[in-house]
Amino acid sequence: MSIHSDCGKEIRWVHRDDEPDRWHPPLEFDHQGYVIVDDVVIYTNIYKRHDCDPDDIKAWLDLKRNQAMAKGIDVEDIDAKEERIIAKEQQRDLYWAEALRVECPVCEAEVGQRCYNMSLWKKGIEEHTKNPHPKRLMDSWKADREE
Repeated sequence: MSIHSDCGKEIRWVHRDDEPDRWHPPLEFDHQGYVIVDDVVIYTNIYKRHDCDPDDIKAWLDLKRNQAMAKGIDVEDIDAKEERIIAKEQQRDLYWAEALRVECPVCEAEVGQRCYNMSLWKKGIEEHTKNPHPKRLMDSWKADREE
């Protein structure tokens, strides 16, 4: 995975199957679904061609500008490592917004409530996780398809 420099979205670069020395345009995660390969069904991630949304470009530039101001540096001085950190935080916020729409099947956190760290929960400590439980996120995506 890498971060698209114009909009901050996670993208994947993959080789073309017809010309392995060439690359497809960047791809972005779309959803999860079933794919049939040689009469075998596989549940996997589905990607689509990435096209930057002008609103995403503006939001990414604003986010980078705010980060640079907070650090007292120029936007141009933000390196690739910092861009990845900023993008991961942005992606985490999107995942939480999605996950909070459904109850968590792992820790039983209610709708609108963040997931609990199960290792600490067993010790009687209520601490929220940094990221939503993957099963909760998948359940939210499935709920979207069922609507």
